[in-house]
This record gives sequence, C-alpha cells and structure tokens, in this order.
Amino acid sequence: MEIKIKDKIENNNFKTNFLQTEEWAYFKNKEGWSYFFLHFYKNKELLGYTVLLEKKEKFFKINYVPRGPIVSKISDLSSILPLIKDFSKKRGAHLLKIEPDLEFSDENLKYFSSYKSVKDFYQPIQTAIIYLEDDLIKNIPSKKRGRIRNKENLIFRETQELDNFYKIYKSTFENKNFKGRGEEYFYNMKEIFKDRMKIFEVLKDNEVISASVNILNGDTITYLYSGSLKEYNNLYPGYLLVYNTALYAKEKGFKNFDLWGISDENEKWKGFSEFKMNLGGKPFRFLGSFDFIFNSLYYSIYKSVK
Repeated sequence: MEIKIKDKIENNNFKTNFLQTEEWAYFKNKEGWSYFFLHFYKNKELLGYTVLLEKKEKFFKINYVPRGPIVSKISDLSSILPLIKDFSKKRGAHLLKIEPDLEFSDENLKYFSSYKSVKDFYQPIQTAIIYLEDDLIKNIPSKKRGRIRNKENLIFRETQELDNFYKIYKSTFENKNFKGRGEEYFYNMKEIFKDRMKIFEVLKDNEVISASVNILNGDTITYLYSGSLKEYNNLYPGYLLVYNTALYAKEKGFKNFDLWGISDENEKWKGFSEFKMNLGGKPFRFLGSFDFIFNSLYYSIYKSVK
C-alpha cells in the first residue's frame, strides 16, 4: 500500500462526515491549522483517504485526524494507520491524535492497540442521532410531545444572517458558564461552507428567541451550535427549533439528523443531553480518542501546561 498527498479529496463515493471534507480543512486553516489530503492506494485502487490537520503550539507539534480515516473496509485500517503514523513521524510531530468515525466495539478497538486511549477528546465521543426515516413524533417520549406543539404561534424560519444567532448563542454559553466560540469563527465557517451551512431561527412577536447553525454533508445534517433566550424557556423554543429542523431535513431527503454531542458522564452536559434525547435522538458512542506519542518527554510537558 502507498500514500499520496493530493490538492483535492478524491472521495470515490466513500460515506464520509463533514470533518473529513475540504471545507473543514480550509476552515481549520483559518484557525491556524495546516492540512493534508492523504490518499491510500493498493495496486492503484483507492482504499481510503483522510484529512490530516497539523498545528504547532509553542514547542509542541500535533497531527490530528478528525473522524477519520475514511475507508471502504474497516479491515484496511491495519495497513492505513501505519502509513499515517509514518507520515506524522516524518513531519516531526510529537503527537498523532486520531478520533475515528467508528462505533465503539471491542472489535474496532483492536486497530488502536498501539495507541493510548485518552479522555482528552477534541470531538464529542457520544452523540444523539434522529433517524429521519423513522416516525419523528413516535420517537419523542409521550410526556415531552407537548413541547413541540406551537401554542404561542412561534415562527420557524431559515435565514442567511448570523447576527441574531450569535447574540443568542453568546448569551446561552455565558449563562451556562461554558466556553464559547468568537463571532469570527462563525463568519469564517459561513464563508467556507456557503449553502451547506444552514441557520434556523424561532421567533416570537418578531423577536428571535432561539437559533442554530447546522452543517449539511451527504445524507446527514448536523446541529452544530445553538442557543435560546432563557426568558422564553417556558415556551420551549429549542424543542420547536430542533423538531422543525428535523422536518426540513426529512423533506429535503436527508437520512440522519446528528444532534452533535451528549454525555452520560459529564454533569455539565446533563441538561442538553436530556434535551436531545427528549427529541427522539438515539445515542451513538464513537470508538474514542487515541494518542500515538512520538516523544514522551514533550508529551508530558505539553499535558502539564495545557
């Protein structure tokens, strides 16, 4: 098997995710990461590819594979992972972090036996997915269905404007004492993803009271960031926002609505994890986050100061 670096991704109809797209690589480049599109061939047949991101933080160089590599057969990981490791070593990386797009199982874990499994993850290790081919109402717990009934004549709409979203998103993460993203982050994302980034809002009396940023990719729409004004929590605008986004996605032919991140371990995530499950999300656990350490001393120093 051989590795080739290309200027564009040669997808070859692999099922992928938005973190393994050219757009995500270009977006992360604006965040200070370099990127490489690595392709893996055997006898001239493309068996897989990955977006590999690289960043140097002071003295420490990280190579990172988000939700990859993308492969036609999982068994090909046995040959592909060593190629990624060799590439990172030649790049002078101190650490290679891989967060594969694989469901948790003992069978899948064996491919990462030479890596250190860590809880220091970049992407959520658990998520909740609404399968849009199912009956959306039936998947919502019966005691929660009243929250999607629009008794206050709230309006759901798509918009091209980020200002209202960011104002609500900022107030939400400040109220919950979460670390949020800066405004420029979302404008960069919109610039690069263009029509594949969808902004939805819920309004009451012409005031935006809930909003979300979503990414379209393949057969999946991902609910990436959101917020609601706390003074309207009694109206459950977040429920209407997600439910109507699911209806939009179903009508457009998408199969999956990824609600992007839950946790059964992190107490701070309890509220929005329950919110996503109450909307019919089915839990999905990824395999994990795996570090291959090229330099133990540098790794220890990096972890101590991070």
